[in-house]
Amino acid sequence: MLAIMMTRQVFASALLAVFWAGSGCTDDAPDNDVDAAVPDGTDLISRLERIDGVVSVRVETAPLAPTAYVIRFEQPVDHGNPAGQRFTQQLKLLHVDFAAPMVVASTGYHDYLGNYSTEPARLLEANQVTIEHRFFGGSRPFPTDWAYLDIEQAAADHHRVIEALKSLYTGEWISTGGSKGGMTSIFHRRFYPDDVAGTIAYVAPISFSVDDPRYQSFFDDLDQTLGDECVERVRAVQRRALTERDALEEHFAGQAAELGYRFDRMGGLPRAFETAVIELEWTYWQYDGGFGCSFVPDATASIDDVAAFIEHTEVVWSMEDQHIQTFEPYYYQGATELGSPGLPHEHLADLLQFDYRASFQLIQPDGIGPIPPHDPAPMRDIADWLASEGERFIFVYGEYDPWTAGRFELGEARDSQLYVTSKGNHGALIYNLAEAEQQRVMDTLATWTGRPGQALSVRAVDETPLQAPRSMQRPRLGL
Repeated sequence: MLAIMMTRQVFASALLAVFWAGSGCTDDAPDNDVDAAVPDGTDLISRLERIDGVVSVRVETAPLAPTAYVIRFEQPVDHGNPAGQRFTQQLKLLHVDFAAPMVVASTGYHDYLGNYSTEPARLLEANQVTIEHRFFGGSRPFPTDWAYLDIEQAAADHHRVIEALKSLYTGEWISTGGSKGGMTSIFHRRFYPDDVAGTIAYVAPISFSVDDPRYQSFFDDLDQTLGDECVERVRAVQRRALTERDALEEHFAGQAAELGYRFDRMGGLPRAFETAVIELEWTYWQYDGGFGCSFVPDATASIDDVAAFIEHTEVVWSMEDQHIQTFEPYYYQGATELGSPGLPHEHLADLLQFDYRASFQLIQPDGIGPIPPHDPAPMRDIADWLASEGERFIFVYGEYDPWTAGRFELGEARDSQLYVTSKGNHGALIYNLAEAEQQRVMDTLATWTGRPGQALSVRAVDETPLQAPRSMQRPRLGL
């Protein structure tokens, strides 16, 4: 069920090749000089500050990236009661031109994109506004009433931001997001379908229950696609890790002490380690499966090689306390609305010492108490709406990403396309599509935005596809 991550030491560099995003620092990147971009010479910050709801604006710069305008935007905790409690949500604006298209980038989490442009923004040479999801990062109200963390309230957040900024940005708007961010962009369209001209959702799944069984099909198909040997090789590493857990737990305990990591939320390292090993198979295929399994340790590998492989997947560090705290909002959403995939681990049953499902309660928001039972109705409603009334969507998935087994179904959705990149993983991009498919996407974007065709081109970063980083931007048990 999980997307697992890089260590903190390499998190900053991971942003240079961040998931579904490319650096806006190509040689032909738009000029971000404010005075040149604003015809009447008025400072962009002043114009932003005059927008209703904007609390503050500051300029943020980063090496090799465009200048960003960090906006604090006031939102009601409950959009049904705008006179009630309020909080400020973080937005990040990359300004190109007021008449250029605008890309609304949903992260689904905190703002992990930094000052970097998403692939759609680069393809369209567009403005971009990144919206940090409510209750994540610096966009959490205090005190926190978790009942207001749901998809309809978040969609209303996006609607208010779009309405506010449309007073300045007159080009066509499209939305985008990767994984949970892609889901967020779809949810927004369900409640406000006409806010944008279209949506590009990358590797966005939809789950209908906790332990959704649909994902089992991915692992069943692996046997046919890659053969039993590759699948069993990964599973053999899992069994060996649990058989020799004492040595491996000692290894990770030493590293955790050096890094200052603790596992109190998970009830200690032994439980955290076992949970990590269960989730290793999913994580491996999510990020590395498209490269085959030649570097997966075989039966002759040393215990040090097994430890190095587990470190590579980063599953253990996703269980540490600070990381779990960062993603508390996601764990709540997964338990109450979003659901989660069923993760195969029957092949480990005889080696387990803990109740895997009981670990889910340990990662819920600290001090929240009993949480509401999972309600499947919101996701069913989203899926039914898309397949019957949805229009102007582009979905991109990866063939070797387990989340693809939970992909959206287009049904009767109009002016919509769905692609699965060959051997792609959870970092699948338009760039990874076949040339004819790329051109179809470009033609569609030109129709949606009115952007001249010559402005649309697939541009690689360092001439290589971008891959999804295992970084601190991604939760365990998540996307």
